[in-house]
Amino acid sequence: ILFCDELEKALSGVGGEGDSGVSTRLFGSLLTWLADHESDVFFIGTANDISRLPPEFTRAERLDAVFFLDFPGVKEKRSIWEHY
Repeated sequence: ILFCDELEKALSGVGGEGDSGVSTRLFGSLLTWLADHESDVFFIGTANDISRLPPEFTRAERLDAVFFLDFPGVKEKRSIWEHY
C-alpha cells in the first residue's frame, strides 16, 4: 500500500516556476509510475480539496475510484463514543 496524504498540497507547485520545474518533473514521474507499474502496489491518495489537484491527475481512467468521506453525523459520533 502506498499512502499519500493531502495530495493537493504536495502537488501545489506543479506548473509553477519557483522551483526550477522540480515539482512538475516529480508529478510527471508519479503519473508515469501510476500508469506503468506492474507491482502489486495499491495507491491511496487523500485530498481535502480535489478541485486543487492538477487536471492531469484526475482525468478519466487515471484513478480506479474516488470516494467522498464526510464528517460523522450524530448517530455515528454516538457510536464512536460508545465504542471508547
